[in-house]
Amino acid sequence: MSRSSRREAAEEQALRQTTGVLPRGWAWAPLGDVARLQPGYAFKSEWFSESGVRLLRGTNIVPGGTRWEDVAMLPSDRAADFSDYVLNEGDIVIAMDRPLISGGLKIARLARVDLPALLLQRVGRFQPTEAIQAGFLYNYLQGRSFIGHVGGQATGTQLPHISSTDVHTAPMAVPPLPEQRRIVAKIEALTARSRRAKEALDAIPPLLERFRQSVLAAAFRGDLTADWRAEHPDVEPASELFERIRVERRRRWEEAELAKMRAKGKEPKDDKWKGKYKEPEPVDTTGLPELPEGWCWARWEEVGFCQNGRAFPSKHYSEKGVQLLRPGNLHVSGRLEWTVDNTRYMPEEWAENHPRHVVGPYQLVMNLTAQSLKDEFLGRVCLTGPDERCLLNQRIARITPVELAPRFCLWLFKSQPFRKYVDGLNTGSLIQHMFTSQVYDFVFPLPPALEQAALVTLLDEHDVRREALSIAVGDAAADHKTIDNSVLAKAFRGELVPQDPNDEPASKLLERIRKEREASASIKPARKSGRGRRARNTTVLEDAEATEEPEPAPSPEPPLRRPQPPQEPLQRTTRPTATLFLDLDPEDQLQLVHEALLGHGPLDVDAAVRQVADDLRTAGRAEFSRLRKGGPLYSAIEGTFRALVAEDRMDRPRRGHVRAVLRNARDYAADRWRTALLASMDSAPVDREDAIRAAAEWASENLGLEYQRLRTGGVIEEGLRKAIRAAVRSGGVERVGTARIQRRQ
Repeated sequence: MSRSSRREAAEEQALRQTTGVLPRGWAWAPLGDVARLQPGYAFKSEWFSESGVRLLRGTNIVPGGTRWEDVAMLPSDRAADFSDYVLNEGDIVIAMDRPLISGGLKIARLARVDLPALLLQRVGRFQPTEAIQAGFLYNYLQGRSFIGHVGGQATGTQLPHISSTDVHTAPMAVPPLPEQRRIVAKIEALTARSRRAKEALDAIPPLLERFRQSVLAAAFRGDLTADWRAEHPDVEPASELFERIRVERRRRWEEAELAKMRAKGKEPKDDKWKGKYKEPEPVDTTGLPELPEGWCWARWEEVGFCQNGRAFPSKHYSEKGVQLLRPGNLHVSGRLEWTVDNTRYMPEEWAENHPRHVVGPYQLVMNLTAQSLKDEFLGRVCLTGPDERCLLNQRIARITPVELAPRFCLWLFKSQPFRKYVDGLNTGSLIQHMFTSQVYDFVFPLPPALEQAALVTLLDEHDVRREALSIAVGDAAADHKTIDNSVLAKAFRGELVPQDPNDEPASKLLERIRKEREASASIKPARKSGRGRRARNTTVLEDAEATEEPEPAPSPEPPLRRPQPPQEPLQRTTRPTATLFLDLDPEDQLQLVHEALLGHGPLDVDAAVRQVADDLRTAGRAEFSRLRKGGPLYSAIEGTFRALVAEDRMDRPRRGHVRAVLRNARDYAADRWRTALLASMDSAPVDREDAIRAAAEWASENLGLEYQRLRTGGVIEEGLRKAIRAAVRSGGVERVGTARIQRRQ
């Protein structure tokens, strides 16, 4: 047995030990044996334009599809030079940076609407051999085996990424080709049924929301308690309740005014100060609909108070203390929500120094700021829990009713009358703020006190049933995902469709491909004599030219299917040929290495060399099948590290590690600030100031940025503020309220 055959047998044995026994006719193979990954081209950012051909970037790929909100384009005349990177309908692509997100693996199969487009750097296109059916490959890539492999191979903390080698080494169970087609057909049939079930499940939450709104509308029209009124005809009317509220409201106002004067050291000599009280204007009922018997119209100013929050400075946030109530803590359910991501603390002395802004149990709070009316975020009201204690932040109001139950007021501010009122505050424009004066002007129907209690009971009962249905739908949706995963798991265990003994075993097909590769490998270009370095622009592999010790010939690439032309083909003229790294001038080599590592943070030397080599191969400046430590390319890249350290463009933050640095903030271009911003963010909302600090810290850790503190109006702060605005315009970042942002996934 030849050395290469023994190596292949050992690889297959390792795969069997790792992944188990296969069904009849199946065979283990590394993914790279049946489908090679073509890396994208490193198109220069200065080539980009406002129109032309789209470039497929990692940010354009989402699990199972694409999105084109954030688009980079190449002029059509320049795009014609890169026909090897033209994408086609049906191509399977993967994002090499941040490959895993909460929704799954960033892999998509391109549709006609995605074309024309070109393959950009850090995105890969799968090119299947004749051993694999494209649909089967795509389903394999959605399975847990490949997702788990990619997750285990991804390196980097701030910007996790994978290489072509990481993908090619994934173990794959390959069935016979006819069985692959049967599996794909079965999966597609089951997927169609699954899709219909998901569509039905997705339709339920909007129906439940419409039901909630209709119940609330009926409640404040009096329809929901019509039977109750018929059974209780002699209750006290709301007009008498209203008179008690007037008296109590004035008493509370006088109590608050007296406390303010005494806090200033002023004791009133007489009661003249009480004359400053202004009775709220009564509601003009002209044009208002008729109310049920015993009800009356009221303005919130007549029955309650509003208090604005205070601007607590973010620079004083602490690790513990008293919780700070912010818009993100107000959940759509009507309860406050405190999580690790949305909770901020102020030192305890802030609560002691500002007791008027401490929020306690069973109090109503309302959000006064939002970017849109989506999810009822503007004017969203919540009722605090029994043990609540937090600080009332700016742009949130405390709503204090007089002689009205807080839970009745919670439903009132969730009702259709209030939502219509909020929607009409600024018709035709994007509402960003509400004011307590506008809350005071809200006019609503007020039921008698006993009917209010009955109404709350009925609304609570409806809400419990609705929430139970929502939970059931959520559980069904989770089960639906589990079923999809189970289908794929059965497919790749060989349990989804029956085996046919007449099918040619996959091992025979793989063996034919291996023999074709070996035959191709026997025909090699002549080497350049002398130094053992490759002649300019030849196809001899870098690592095959090492002079220290002969290596066995690397396995050649499997034959690739030629991509079909796109719907709107790009005509190729001449393709530019990149100068090989080993043939570049030393200064150009340093520049390429520095750019390849900039932003990756501290890497051990071997990882840094391989990162650079991977980028060089992607850019067409190096060719190798296996990067050998001590080989010419490896040694040349490693040698540049010492020169870059000497020039202060690289440092050694810890033993055995190197880091490309860009220390001076004035050397940062706009795209560098944007990289720091996006790399330091995730999908959780964050205050702009916190985002700026996090981005500066990321740049310090990964780019060597030097600063003592962030100065208001300084180069760093200004650069990151511009990056935020640019990222919002391009769609990479979205606003959440007026003071927070989050990365769009």
